[in-house]
Amino acid sequence: MAECIRLDRQCAQICRLAASLMAQGSEYASQICRLCADICKACGDECAKHDAEHCQECAKACHRCAEACEAMA
Repeated sequence: MAECIRLDRQCAQICRLAASLMAQGSEYASQICRLCADICKACGDECAKHDAEHCQECAKACHRCAEACEAMA
């Protein structure tokens, strides 16, 4: 599960950055949101590989986040 944890941390970091740039009205927000969507999808796909309930919940949350980021981009 090391890869899952690594991606969870990266996902959280890019989500914070995307939210911050959107709040600032940054001209780079849409580009960051595209990257955020990619990372969130990768994180969700990795978490979905594990049977633990918290991993499945994380996968769903990451995939929802990816969809929201794609819409923002």
